Amino acid sequence: MMSLPIAGVTGAGSGIGAAIARMLGKRGFHMIVTDIDLAAAQEVASEIAHAEAMQLDVSNSDACNGLVGSIVKKY
Repeated sequence: MMSLPIAGVTGAGSGIGAAIARMLGKRGFHMIVTDIDLAAAQEVASEIAHAEAMQLDVSNSDACNGLVGSIVKKY
């Protein structure tokens, strides 16, 4: 079981989402960095000590529900 608090940020492959993910990562969160552009999410996640990248299209509610379910199951 993970001892760090977990936070997920959508649209974290660039811009404000990336800045929020980096800030929370610096504050000790394990980050779930999501973006429709997986390569961009992976790049941001690589800059954060405890992070993983996942592709997510927030316009797809099934994908959002599935991601939340997989995070809850994993952690």
